[in-house]
Amino acid sequence: MRRTLLLLALAGVLPAPLAAQGDRVAALIARFADPANTARQAAADSLAALAADAIPALVPLLGDPVHERRYWAAEALGRMGAGAAPAVPALVDALFTSDRFARSRVAAALGRVGAAAVPPLAAALPDTARQFWAALALARLGPHLEPAVPALVRALGEGPMLARAEAAVALGELGRPVPEALPALTALVSSGDPWCQTRAAIVLGGWGAAATSAAPALERARTSDHPDVRARAEEALRRIGS
Repeated sequence: MRRTLLLLALAGVLPAPLAAQGDRVAALIARFADPANTARQAAADSLAALAADAIPALVPLLGDPVHERRYWAAEALGRMGAGAAPAVPALVDALFTSDRFARSRVAAALGRVGAAAVPPLAAALPDTARQFWAALALARLGPHLEPAVPALVRALGEGPMLARAEAAVALGELGRPVPEALPALTALVSSGDPWCQTRAAIVLGGWGAAATSAAPALERARTSDHPDVRARAEEALRRIGS
């Protein structure tokens, strides 16, 4: 990339300042291979500061065969926050195609981008193969989640149990009770899956008195053989006031 930009600048195709900026971006990306983590972090920070100037070079790296380049490209884009909105389609694609470690970084990046990431993630929820990672990323989007509520409520009742639990976590991050989710969350409390039971109980407890209808299921969960389920059910009932 650096050589191409330089040749274009010499040929008069690119202004010299633009070529120099591209040269700087390429040099920073090269530091993703530095053995020192602090050097990679500094490179990501510098690329994030360049914002739009760095996005065209970072997006292709999300599919790079070298893990470190995928990971740090996602990290740099995430540090741009809402400024990385043009990269959302590529980030969403990487969320479903990268290795697990890089996917976690991509999910974090989408959470930092904000509202622009919600529609494509919500659209992915009906696909059970993508549901877990879509819900995981949505859970990082907090108050931006309103457009995704209907899809998240549906996801509570379909797909892998781990994905259902993440959908519950996402709804819990919304910051308000979701009455239409109560039946599905109550069912998760009674599902027998400890992870789903604990996640649902945490969300219901957070909704306080608005989750009163779930109290009978939570009372039954207090007798679970799983200590975490018992503890979360007890705490939820206390917060609900039952």
